[in-house]
Amino acid sequence: MKTKDFDYYLPEELIAQTPLEKRDESRLMCLDKETGAISHQHFYELPEFLKPGDCLILNNSRVLPARLLGRRLPGGGACEVLLLIDRGDKTWECIVRPGKHLRKGARMEFGNGELTAEVVDVLPDGNRMVKFDFEGIFLEVLERLGKMPLPPYIKEELADQKKDLEKKQEELQALEEENQKLIDELNIQSSETESDLAAAEAAKEDYVSQLDQLIADRNAQAEKEEEARRQAEANQNAANNNSGSGNTFSGSGNTSDVLNTGDLSFSWPLAGYGYGSITQYFGGMFSGSPHGGVDIGVPYGTPIYAAESGQVISAEYHWSWGNNVLIWHNGTYSTRYAHCSSLAVSAGEYVEKGQIVGYVGSTGQSTGNHLHFEVYQNGTRVDPLNFV
Repeated sequence: MKTKDFDYYLPEELIAQTPLEKRDESRLMCLDKETGAISHQHFYELPEFLKPGDCLILNNSRVLPARLLGRRLPGGGACEVLLLIDRGDKTWECIVRPGKHLRKGARMEFGNGELTAEVVDVLPDGNRMVKFDFEGIFLEVLERLGKMPLPPYIKEELADQKKDLEKKQEELQALEEENQKLIDELNIQSSETESDLAAAEAAKEDYVSQLDQLIADRNAQAEKEEEARRQAEANQNAANNNSGSGNTFSGSGNTSDVLNTGDLSFSWPLAGYGYGSITQYFGGMFSGSPHGGVDIGVPYGTPIYAAESGQVISAEYHWSWGNNVLIWHNGTYSTRYAHCSSLAVSAGEYVEKGQIVGYVGSTGQSTGNHLHFEVYQNGTRVDPLNFV
């Protein structure tokens, strides 16, 4: 007997690719055993053919998802295994494809390694003995990884796979569009951030220019005060000479608070905390630009002392320095105390060396409680550690 003995002609248009939605409407072929007549009915008519005493045999078995699609090891080439007979000890007699690549000793994997197998023998009829390796129960593994074996004239599985592929492509396209939307939004945000940073930098430069002008104005005022002092001294000397007293004017006669550069002696602006509390030095890179002072990390509320006597020319809040004080000492030097939690002086006020001007905090562009201390020399920030 040969398999071709079972061949028969079956028109393709008569092959049902999918079951009917109402299963009892499927066609039922009836054979009259006495006359040999054939009639075509429907399954819902079956009760009409049953008589008392008839034996009705029901088949409640289900098809095993015995078709496994995987890849060969090593190399990754595609392979297919159809389970035929369970021979025990995790070994099955199978039909495999491609047969020329799956000889004895060939290894395969399925489901990203959840199930692996090895061809342990080649039978005379070409079938393979395949031993599987897995965790758990084999039938449960098959339920997850296996497919129902279908005859070659059933094309619906290919159609389903095509639909699944098209659906996945649509989902991928949607994800790509969503990702592109996010990228566009990030680009817009980045552009806005760059614009904001540029605007902030411009505002900072404008603010620094204003402070430079304040220093320049105070220097000009100091020169006028010094000139007035000299003129007053000259007038007093002339009056003394005219009176014939012979006395010479002694003393500075200085009624202003102008400081002599040579008299400056800056002190450390924090009591009880030394160099060991410095967290950022002058000149190091900070937020993309050189750091213009020294940062001294100390607890919130620690008093801040003026490093030298002078006039407060600015005491206000700034987006970068936060609450800060700028003190003019003379025509060469000024000092700034920034990120204060609160200020203890006001613009225009004269302060003495060691006087409290504010308290440590973390206002403005700051990452924690600290004093940002700056020294200006001729309007340019210099390293404060050269002076304290």
